[in-house]
Amino acid sequence: MLKIKGNMGYKPSHETLADPRNPRSYRKAVDVEELLRWTYQDQAADAVNRRVVAGLYPAGCRSNLIAIENNGLLGTKIDCAGSSMFGTNDIHPDAEATHDAVRTLKPLWIGLVIEFAKTGGRPDWMPGAKIGPKPMLRANGKPVMEYYDLPKRTKPAYCLLEYDPEPEHLEFVRGVYVEWWDALAALVEKLRHLDSHEVTGPDAPRTPWLDEAR
Repeated sequence: MLKIKGNMGYKPSHETLADPRNPRSYRKAVDVEELLRWTYQDQAADAVNRRVVAGLYPAGCRSNLIAIENNGLLGTKIDCAGSSMFGTNDIHPDAEATHDAVRTLKPLWIGLVIEFAKTGGRPDWMPGAKIGPKPMLRANGKPVMEYYDLPKRTKPAYCLLEYDPEPEHLEFVRGVYVEWWDALAALVEKLRHLDSHEVTGPDAPRTPWLDEAR
């Protein structure tokens, strides 16, 4: 059985008073990346399949079709054996709300957000990469040459060049990074009303390669 890490007693380390009229309404200011890592690593929100609306199954039975659809949307196989129909979710409400917000994004963004939240990293934008020609090398490390006097190959004409990285590849990986960043920015706007977290950021730069070039 999948064991979900419950953290209903989660207490923010840095708190801000959300409502001055209610001294118990403290919210933690947290960057959206940190919130997503907590949601998918600690809370495993994408693996929870216990969100049941009262009255959806009035006879107390589950719909196999609904289960299949939910599994497809979550992208994982869920084992909820032994869970009660209307049992409480072993997941922080903010984690559940965050996952629900993620699932409203376009498919590419959903995949990027969850993938890098789980790994705790960011898309590789190939720091330090500079597009420019370099000699094409043989397996022995010597440059690939063209000759004037084929087939004797005694009078070199020029060496062949290649680009590393390929411009198209560099454009692709940096495009993926921007898509990931834009997904985070969209989520910040969708997560303004969480109970325990005040979502900020993204702290990550949108185009770090431009900062690197300065």
